Parts: sequence; structure tokens; C-alpha cells
Amino acid sequence: MLLRAIVVAVFALWFLATVLTQFSYPWAERLKAFDSCHIFPRWTFFAPNPGTSDFHLVFRQKNPLGEISDFLEVPLHIRGRWAFIWNPDKRVKKGLFDLAVTVGRLCATGECDERNITFSFAYIALLNYLTYSQLAPDTDAIQFALLSSGGFISAFEPSLVMCSGFHDA
Repeated sequence: MLLRAIVVAVFALWFLATVLTQFSYPWAERLKAFDSCHIFPRWTFFAPNPGTSDFHLVFRQKNPLGEISDFLEVPLHIRGRWAFIWNPDKRVKKGLFDLAVTVGRLCATGECDERNITFSFAYIALLNYLTYSQLAPDTDAIQFALLSSGGFISAFEPSLVMCSGFHDA
């Protein structure tokens, strides 16, 4: 009976110390100083820096008469009701989103100019996807843009990250 009480007390203290070390308070940092064996895990589910914006991939087409269509959005975030069971587009959408993030990061750095971005793998992969899967049959050229918004609940309008020139289809 005494052994059971000791085991329960040890696990209860371990659980309490694990919960306390999740916070970045000074007293929690002191508690981590005693953790030489690293037995207090630190859970950071969306960290260390969570995404704070969503990307939107839009494109428009130019026909042989020179008429330009309105921008159409390629859905990157829409999930159906049964997506947890059947979601065949999951990998395509994840790949497109990762490419959009890469282009967004390239545009955010001062090191890349417009010419360097157009020769990046992510830019060419996005252009290739749009050219071979989204175009109407009578399209001569395509232009795409990348927009950033504040996420699911946002009071801000999307802002332009980059806009390509027209590319022959």
C-alpha cells in the first residue's frame, strides 16, 4: 500500500512539473534547470513560430482575341465533410500550399528580385500546375498571383505578395 502511494505521488509530481514547464514564466524556467535528464517534455503543437496568414493562389487567362478573364482562385484550404475518411486532393493541396509559402518567403527577402523568383523551382512548379490542370482549351497565356490574408477569421483584405507576368500556355 505504501509503495502504491509513493508511485502515485511520483507520477502526480511528474505530471504537475510537466504542466508547469509548458509556460515561459521565470519560475518555470528555474524548474527546467533541475531537469538534467530531460524528463519534462515541452509540447509546442504549432511552434516554434505558428503560421499567422493564409496564402491564396489566383490566376487568369488570355484568349487568342486578347480578352483577359477574371481571376479565379485555386482552393488550397477547402476540406469536405468527409475529408477525414476520403481526401484524394490532400497531397496536391499541401504541395501547392508549400510552393506558395516558398514563393512568399522568396518575395519577402530583399535578396531575390523578380528575375530570380521566376527561375525558382517553386514559381516554375506553380506555373506548371496551373498550365496543365487549370486552363480552358482556348487559352493563349496565363498569369497568376499570390495573395496573403490573415487566416480564417480576418478583418483585413488579402494583400498582394507577387504577381507574375503573362506566360504562354
